[in-house]
Amino acid sequence: MSCAAKHNNSNRAKKKEKQAKENPVEWSSNIAYLTGLIVSDGTLHREKPRIGFTSSDFELIKHVKAIVKSELTGKIYKPQKCSLDGSVWWKYQFTSREYYFF
Repeated sequence: MSCAAKHNNSNRAKKKEKQAKENPVEWSSNIAYLTGLIVSDGTLHREKPRIGFTSSDFELIKHVKAIVKSELTGKIYKPQKCSLDGSVWWKYQFTSREYYFF
């Protein structure tokens, strides 16, 4: 990637981050609950504003999915089933620039 392309990508990312900060997420009990879950069992990815959550309880994943759809994105993101040596867990990832920078 050329220096000019890196510079343009950096400026674009900063502009999107600024836009996200200008449109903050409205605080609610569901957002507080989701934030607590992500702090305890979640991840924030560096490459893009993606948020991940992992749990072995599928009901909890469904609840997080409902909060993300109703409060944040309006989109449906599908959870991914993972297993290893008889253990089963679920990974749920979604992208919300506003919530990521919140």
